[in-house]
Amino acid sequence: THAPIRRKAAAVVAAYAPVASRVEAQVDFRPHYDRLITTDPCDASRGSTGQRCPGVLQNKLSMFWSLREAVRLMSEHEAARGRAYAFVVNTRFDLKFPGGPLAVDRGALGGAPGRFFGIVHAATPGVHPRAFLDDKLFAGDSAGARAAGSTFDLLATMDGDGFEFSNHVNLETAISRALGPDAFRPLCAALRLADGACPFDVVSGLYREGDEAPVDACVPSGLRDAVSGRVADVWAALGRRAA
Repeated sequence: THAPIRRKAAAVVAAYAPVASRVEAQVDFRPHYDRLITTDPCDASRGSTGQRCPGVLQNKLSMFWSLREAVRLMSEHEAARGRAYAFVVNTRFDLKFPGGPLAVDRGALGGAPGRFFGIVHAATPGVHPRAFLDDKLFAGDSAGARAAGSTFDLLATMDGDGFEFSNHVNLETAISRALGPDAFRPLCAALRLADGACPFDVVSGLYREGDEAPVDACVPSGLRDAVSGRVADVWAALGRRAA
């Protein structure tokens, strides 16, 4: 975790009792993104999306650094115990799942390593021009988690679509590069409530009020028509599997 919640880190660690954790001061990532800057300073009248300015780039790398470090700790623990995790969930620590306990479908985890389960948001006019992967809640097997953790190391190579859209695209790109289109599955293919219901209709509503745009978590209908660019084939594959 980073500086904004550092003062609360001890309480978070005590509440979750993880097998490993790391608390660090904010890291200055400018050496990693310096050559990507096209606007300095940031234009406050524009959102973060699409701006290659220091503040935006710092936030992007900070997010994926945290993910990279979490995966590093996971890998160290796997090595110490002598086996990989079968299912890894990435989420915010302030997220609350409604409706009771969750159940993992072990059948969805079979096959070759490298499974990734995500939630697809519908395109939002004026905000997101196409369907996109949620970057706050996703899961996978150990190899899938490692692929997500590789995003930080790929950011400096994502000239163009990686920084011109959002962190959603950064994550999409890293997963598709590391695992290929066959890795993608809807999150509800592996994780549901114990009664079989899918609780992921409104992801943002799980961790904060407002911005509760609906998402198509289990069957991303029309996804093939909504996507564009280099990850189109990835989402086409996901749409076929969810149909």
